[in-house]
Amino acid sequence: MKYFSGIKPSIGFILFMTVVMTGFSAGYVKAKQFNPPGFDPTNFPNSPNIDNPFLTFIPETAFCYEGETEDGTELDEVTVTDCDIPIRGVHTIVVRDAVWLDDGEDVQLTEDTYDIYAQDNDGNVWYLGEASEECDSGDTAGSWNADEEDAEPGIVMLNEEDLMPGNSYPQEYLEGVAEDMAKVQRLNADVTDYCDKDCLRTKEWSPLEPGEIEHKYNARDIVPDTDIGGLVLVEELKGKTVKSELVDVVMADVDTGYCPSDYPDALDNLCGDNDNPPPENCSNAE
Repeated sequence: MKYFSGIKPSIGFILFMTVVMTGFSAGYVKAKQFNPPGFDPTNFPNSPNIDNPFLTFIPETAFCYEGETEDGTELDEVTVTDCDIPIRGVHTIVVRDAVWLDDGEDVQLTEDTYDIYAQDNDGNVWYLGEASEECDSGDTAGSWNADEEDAEPGIVMLNEEDLMPGNSYPQEYLEGVAEDMAKVQRLNADVTDYCDKDCLRTKEWSPLEPGEIEHKYNARDIVPDTDIGGLVLVEELKGKTVKSELVDVVMADVDTGYCPSDYPDALDNLCGDNDNPPPENCSNAE
């Protein structure tokens, strides 16, 4: 059974993948067993392109999200850059994800991330790493990339043919650092303003954070007269539900900010380090 190419499995990885294929699909015993696609670097285009109908990344596009927390309003700005950091021999699209907190008196950058994606020729969107930092503490825990020893790429969005309720898949893997999982739950979810019973709902979790679950909702055509699909709602379950909703998509005159030349460079240029702050394309990020 093939999961990923070129794996040198550790005991932890073997157990991890055993859970993927058995434990999390227990509720769908009668369904045909789903084998997540394997990562094949020869199955990617020479020029990066992400046009999955539920997750579309066009360079110089910014997605703006807002959510209420105990500390104030959280503003999440996701900017698609035209940067390409080759990982595992494939060309990628780098996305800058900057999280700001508005406490009513000031707006501060709290978390800054470069996410690295690529779409294969079958339409699966792969996650090949992230350079992430908590700005107050300088903590970069959770940062990883698929060129590291024992690391493996994961899938953040399946191709449309494989988007079937019950299908589970790993989104990232580096033992003890990045072990996120996802499962397709519904194809008929309803999210006001974005979809009328035709949203995709997935469940995400990690064995590294027991009890923490996210429900994510992705929609097609989130911008009128375009083929852009994407994330429209996140429900984070931590005792009570915290929601983050898409409030705007900016497609003109978008500042993509500094373009890292490689992964170490990305890690060194977070939270405004080296005078390279993240772009501020969402109106409330000041």
